[in-house]
This record gives sequence, C-alpha cells and structure tokens, in this order.
Amino acid sequence: MAFSVLKRILFFVLLALLAGITSGFAVGLFVLALDLSAEFHRSHREWVLALPLFGALLGFLSRFYSHPEKSETGQILEEIRSPEHIFPLRFGPLVFLSSILTQIGGASAGREAAAVQIAAAFSDQWSRWIRLEPIARARLLTAGIAAGFAGALGTPIAAALFAIEIQGPLGMDRLRKNANQLLPALWISLLASAIGTATSFFIRARLGSSGLKLHSFSPLQFFGFREVAAALGVGLISVILVRGFFIAQEGSRRILGRISRNPIHRGGIAGLGLCALYGIGPFDAFRGLGIAELELSFHQSASPLVPVLKLAFTAWSLAGGFKGGEFIPLFFIGASAGSALSGVASGMGIHLSLSIGDLAALGCVAAFGGASRMPVTCLILGIELFGMSIVPSLLIALAVTRMFPPKKSLYST
Repeated sequence: MAFSVLKRILFFVLLALLAGITSGFAVGLFVLALDLSAEFHRSHREWVLALPLFGALLGFLSRFYSHPEKSETGQILEEIRSPEHIFPLRFGPLVFLSSILTQIGGASAGREAAAVQIAAAFSDQWSRWIRLEPIARARLLTAGIAAGFAGALGTPIAAALFAIEIQGPLGMDRLRKNANQLLPALWISLLASAIGTATSFFIRARLGSSGLKLHSFSPLQFFGFREVAAALGVGLISVILVRGFFIAQEGSRRILGRISRNPIHRGGIAGLGLCALYGIGPFDAFRGLGIAELELSFHQSASPLVPVLKLAFTAWSLAGGFKGGEFIPLFFIGASAGSALSGVASGMGIHLSLSIGDLAALGCVAAFGGASRMPVTCLILGIELFGMSIVPSLLIALAVTRMFPPKKSLYST
C-alpha cells in the first residue's frame, strides 16, 4: 500500500517535471521572441502596412489548429474535462508564429494566453510517448497551464491557482466535493509552475530578455475613508471597462462576421482597419503589447481616454483573429484607468496616501480579476507582483468586481 502511494506520488512528480521544464523552455523562448518582435516593430513602424496581409495569413493558419466555435484556451479546458485527443504537434508552433506576426505588425494583443496555450500543447506531447490515463493527462495539461503562466509572469503561486481556478470557481462547494482531485492537481501545478518559472527566467536571462518593470505598492501609513473610496472607485471603473471590453469584442466580431464568414477575409479586413486607424490618428501608444506605455502609467497620470482606446483597439484586434490574448492589454487598461483616477483626484484637490503607482497597480489586478472572474488567483497575483501592502485596497476592488461580474469570463468555453 505504502509503495503504491509512493509510486503514484513519484509518477505525478515526473509529470510536473516534464510539464515544468517543457513549458518553461518553450515560454522562455516565446517571451524572448515577442520582446524582439515588439522591438522590431518599434524600430520599423512601417510594418503596420503588413497588418492586412498578416491578418489574412493568421486566418489561414487558424484552420490548422483552431476550432471555429472555441478559443484555443477553451479547447485546452475541454480536453482537461474530457481528455480525448492529444493536441497535434503543430498547435504550439502555430500559436507561437501567429503571436509573433501579430507583434511584428503592431496589432493590439497580449502574450500570456498564448504562453499558456503553447505550454499546455507542448506538455501534452509527452502523452504520445507515455501512456496516460485520462486523469493523469488532465493533470499534465493543468501543470502545463500553470508552468506557462508562471514562466511568462514569474508568479508561481498565482499560476498554480490560475490553473485550478480557470477550470471553475474555487467556492466552498467545489472544494468540499472535489478536494481529493483539487489538492493533487494543486501541488502538481505548484511544482510545475516553480520549475517553469526557473526554466523560463534562466533562458531569458541567458539570452538577454528583461521582464516587466512594475511597481512596489507603497507601505500604507494611513487607510481611511478616502483610500476606501479610491479602491471602490478603481473596482467600479474596472467593472465598467471590462463590460465595455466584452461588448466591444462581441460587436467587432459581429461586424466582421457580417462582412465575411471566411477567417482569411475577416483577418485581412481587421488588419486593414487597424492599419488605417494607426495611419490617421495619434494611436502609436496602442500598438502591440504596449509594455512601455503600461510601465509609464505607474509614474505619470494617464488621460481617461487611454484605457478606452486600448480597450477598443484590443477588442478589434482579437476579434479579427490576431493572437496573444488579453492579459497584458487588461493590465494596460487597468493601470491607465488607475493612473487617470489618480490624476482626477489630484486635480480636484483630493490628497490620497495611495500614489499614482499604487492606483495603477490596483487597476491592473482589478481589471484582470473582473474579466477573468478569478478573485483568489488575482489576490495572490497582486501580492506576488506588488507586495503585501496592496492587500487591503485589492480586497475592496476585487469585491466590487465580484459583486458585478460580466455575463461571461475571458475563459468561458
């Protein structure tokens, strides 16, 4: 009996090692490639003219790995719930290539969703050589998600919770009914995410890639009515922006769908629209990942129009088939919204103990929390990225987003 338990534990440790190393290696190279692609676009702005061609090409490539009715992350979640078919080997490389082309052209999209998809798909390839029961394969995919998220962001605990919470809310009913399944999945994900983080950051350090330069939340000297009101305000603004994001994305899909049902045509038309907008207006800040603009939000007040415009450009880009995901754009939207709120409060003569950077940090996590409906993951994510001092304000902001959730989440299948 003891030997059987030990054998099972060692087997799941092996799965976590395989998922962590594979995912960390793939995501490390992916993040580095995206950094280089974004830098290339900043140095060669004329490549925006290639967006119609890239959009059409991505529509063509999507036929070889994407499901017409489900997102790529949705396909992974379906396989975790009902493991049936191993992901084809081409899945990961095609998501990789599609995200790179998106950044070279300057379409507004993120990277974490693609990192998760690449990590899970590459981890799943071990199922071809190791005969796995459905439950073991589901664990491997879950570990791959955790390692991919951690490798992209460097937040191993939040990544492990993300891999669990993305499959369903972490309420007491689920914990009570599925504790025997959730606990093994959680510790496997923790191990895989730690390995994935170490592997990814080792590769990126060796090859000269830098991570996000965010902000350490200021130690709170005083937390009174004004600070509570500011946290409530960030939460409410996040709720409005998240709903606006989903409405804009659905509206963009409908517009493009009415023009053509062919993904090649839709991608080309979406690229043409982006190309025209970037050409006629001062919208350079909304190209690509927008890392530099995101980091700037922590140091100076943004215009209230900035989160709205980033929202619109991202919704149109993703609806048109450009790849990468919503995480970094939502961070951008939330950070600029919090930064703008700080500027408005300052303009009204309201003094807060929360700095511009503090409100931007709060907005980052609240916007992602509202869109993902993952309060537990987002609380830990906020702590890992910004420090323990964010907890009182973040709890209030996340509570607001939880009280007014959108009808669907980022990861609805």
